[in-house]
Amino acid sequence: MELIVANTFTKYEKGGKLTQAEMMKYGRMEVFQKKLQAEMKEFPKEIKSVVLATSAKSVKESYYRTSYSFEAVLRDVFLFGLESKDIQQIINMYSGGVSLDERLKKNNADNIWKIKSSIAQGLIFGQGFGQMTRNLKQAIGGATYKAFRILTTETHRSAVEAELRAIEDAENDGIKTDRVWLATLGARTRDSHRYMDTQKAGKDKYFKFRSGIVTKGPGMSNVAAEDIHCRCSVAPEIIDYPLKKEEAVQME
Repeated sequence: MELIVANTFTKYEKGGKLTQAEMMKYGRMEVFQKKLQAEMKEFPKEIKSVVLATSAKSVKESYYRTSYSFEAVLRDVFLFGLESKDIQQIINMYSGGVSLDERLKKNNADNIWKIKSSIAQGLIFGQGFGQMTRNLKQAIGGATYKAFRILTTETHRSAVEAELRAIEDAENDGIKTDRVWLATLGARTRDSHRYMDTQKAGKDKYFKFRSGIVTKGPGMSNVAAEDIHCRCSVAPEIIDYPLKKEEAVQME
């Protein structure tokens, strides 16, 4: 993207400055903007590819770690597991009714507007190449940070969905559980999440924040202040489980 700006600046600058008046000649601005949009068009595809790969790994690790916790406590082997279609379903679940593609599309539209705005300001004020480049880097940096935020938020949400899926599979196998919120405690832990640590979900299987917000699990409230950069997880607490036939005979 910086190369597009550099080439445009070199071709049309006057006295070391690139002005809006110069860019409005002969459809130069339209061509310039189309090049920028073409460059940005690939950005969501790259981010989605990373999100899907990272989330798939996180889903498998979270699901089987939670499943193993049942096996370790009950000293039994369970046959439930994940197929590829299950992994994709977990990753593609809508967060607050908004799909991953929709979130990436909106994020990219916001980024394009900010980059265009940054360049437009440079043209209006006739900035030199150095200042225009610095402003562009700042706008691109913001876009990269937002993309990273989507990556971490979506990967975490998928991991928690996988934990809940493992708990649901165990419950379908006759094991009765409570769902327990586990916060990652530290200097960066939000007060609201520190409060949630060791809290149990209600009978409806939803957790409730002190503020009244309800959520199926960490990172799923659809409230940005609670979901973004969340590092919490859900763990099962076994209440009761069905005895195997041989165990029941022995107890008799």
